[in-house]
Formats: sequence, structure tokens, C-alpha cells
Amino acid sequence: MVESGDVAYLMGGSKPTAQLEAVADAFKLMHYTAVGVGPIDIRFGETYYKTFKDRGIPVVHVDVTEHDGVQPYLIKDIAGVKVGIVSFGAVPPDRKDDFDLLKRRYLVFAEARRNCDVLILLDQGSVATDDWLERNANRFGSPDIVVGGGTRILMQAPKQIGQTMVVPTSTQGMYVGRVDVEIVGTEKKMTYARVEMERTINDEPDVLAMVNAYMEQQRSAWGRSAAPAVVTAAEAFSSYQSCIPCHRSQYEQWKTTRHAAALRTLMDQNKAIPDCLPCHSEAFKRTARIAVNPDQLGGVECASCHSNVLPHGADFRKRGDTGAIRAQCPECHTKDRSPDFDPIAAYEAVKHTGK
Repeated sequence: MVESGDVAYLMGGSKPTAQLEAVADAFKLMHYTAVGVGPIDIRFGETYYKTFKDRGIPVVHVDVTEHDGVQPYLIKDIAGVKVGIVSFGAVPPDRKDDFDLLKRRYLVFAEARRNCDVLILLDQGSVATDDWLERNANRFGSPDIVVGGGTRILMQAPKQIGQTMVVPTSTQGMYVGRVDVEIVGTEKKMTYARVEMERTINDEPDVLAMVNAYMEQQRSAWGRSAAPAVVTAAEAFSSYQSCIPCHRSQYEQWKTTRHAAALRTLMDQNKAIPDCLPCHSEAFKRTARIAVNPDQLGGVECASCHSNVLPHGADFRKRGDTGAIRAQCPECHTKDRSPDFDPIAAYEAVKHTGK
């Protein structure tokens, strides 16, 4: 099994690397062969590479100049078939056009292609576009399989480009892709299958125990971090309850939306932990504390969209800035978490109809 990258999120909590460590532990239990490097992963810095190295899982990334233990590519012998894994991982924006990096990608790719029978390209760097694959097939050879990153999330089925199969990319572990390769002489026959991660699939006991331990650790960490704290003026939080007296119609409309139940949803699933709370609770995001109100509502609320005008007096008359409100949505509805998210349609679904 391989993973192209973006394996964890940097969010709230007392230990930002805890989720990364839990994922790496799970990958070790599931015998992953290699992982790539995504744009979120590089924000962890050297910790990302060390975490997987300590667990014996190779990180494959062509850009190896700065990181200990990272390999530009690796080759595994599987029943006499040499399977190569090379990775065009993500790099900081200021290095996307780095000539030395571009040259190294071509050289490493060509070397890996020469030394294996089947080549898998992990492409979180979004280098292997359709045009790139067609243009370089004759010069450097073609990868047999491309596993992409965020740019491939919306794919519903694999795409065949010459000799290369570009496979769809999952987000949040919603499914696992599988490619069976049959080699007859010089011919390769590849068959793709997608396995949905449904509740009908039994959990692996060791992995489930590890996940439960992580969740419990995070709940405990949240309990400590959520102790009463001094809240500065800049962090002051205006609850939706303070808006109800003057904005009753807006409140009645808001409480019918999923935003209003965002916090309750987490608590019902026993997932009220720092990894999830910043997007499910505006109160936690601002004060590191949460409370379930008598009406059982709370989460993404008035302050999430209107913080620039809260609090205000009864004589306030400014209308909401639609553009600014829409701009808030992608902070939580990222491509990874909400691949089909349309900020304009979403705004129409949640906007207030009252005065």
C-alpha cells in the first residue's frame, strides 16, 4: 500500500503532531510500503520525515536535499517483479519553478523507470498533468500508475493516458483504490477497483484500539486546554444567544441548518477533540472552551460570519458583506474535507431571509 501524502492536519490541540503520529502508527500496522509528501505535510517540517522514519516507513520525495532519511525513489521486488515508487512531492510555492528541482525530477524519474518493471508515481506536486504524461512518454518513459493529490480528488474513475493509468484520489480515507497488474511478456494489463470504507467492513482490532487511544488522549488534552482562561478583548466571543432579541427571524432560520448543530454532532459522535472543534465550534476556536446551550444548538454561528461587526448596539444598521462571508467558508470546507463544496451555492442555502 502507498499513500501520496497529506496524511494529517495541523489544527488545534495541545500537541499538533499527535494526529500525524497516530496516522503513522496506523500505517505501520497496515504495512504501508511508502508515503509521499503533500502541501499540508511540508508544514510539519522535519517532524514529518522523522515520524515516518522512526516507524520504518520510507518517505519518497524527489526533493531530498534537506531531509534525513528521505529517498528519491525505491524499488521493491514482489514475486520477481520490480515495482518502483517515485514521488513528485509538494514543495513550498517559491520553489515550484526552481530549475534544479525540475531537472532532478526528470533525472530521478528516468532512472527509476529504467530500473523497474512497474512504476508508480506519487504526484502531490501536481506535476504529472495529462500534457506532461503525453509530452514526456517517449523521452523519459511513462509511469504505469499515477496517484495524485488534491487536483485528482474529483475524479470518479481512472483515466488512461497512453500506457499510464491515472487513478482517482480519496479524501479522509473514504475509499481505498486497488490496481491489479498482470504482466504477460512485455504487455501489462491493469485493472482498477475502488473499495468504499463502509461500516460493513470490519475494523482491524489493533488499528481500532490505536484510534480509540488517540481519541481518548485528545479528549483528555482538550479537557486540560479548555480550563477557564482569561479571554482578551481581541478574543471576545459573542454568542448567538446575544443576537436573538433583535434578530429572531435569522435565529429561527439558522437553527434549521446543519451549522447550528455542528457542535452537537461532534459530541454525539464522541469526537469533540481539538482536531475537529475549531471548525465545529466558533466558541472553541476563539476561547478554547465549549458549552452546550439549553436549546442544544451551537457551533458555526453568528460570530463565524459576522465577527467584524460583533458586538454592536441596537442602532447598528450595516448589512453583511456577502463576499467576506463567503470567503470564510473555505477555511473549513477545504478541497480535502469538502471536495464538492460550492461556496456560492452554500451561501444561498444558509443566508438569512429576514430583515
